[in-house]
Amino acid sequence: MKSFSVVLIVLVATLGCSSSQPTIVAPDGGPAIPLHCATMAQCYTVAGRRCPHGYEKLDESTKTESRRGLMNAATLTTTDWLIRCR
Repeated sequence: MKSFSVVLIVLVATLGCSSSQPTIVAPDGGPAIPLHCATMAQCYTVAGRRCPHGYEKLDESTKTESRRGLMNAATLTTTDWLIRCR
């Protein structure tokens, strides 16, 4: 039972590391990192942290969504970037 627990802990730790910085294949076949941000400033901050030597923005899209509650309404804007580190 002890060895199963160790394997489970190692597996969870490994999955946590790999999912924190997913890499996908860009349309040109090279590696790319998708970013989903609440603000443009957040996208710039996250891109700078993930790519300390600079990055190339491959794609950008902005989505605006209106939501209504019982007492109020809100507009949410999110930004998605696809970047490649240099």
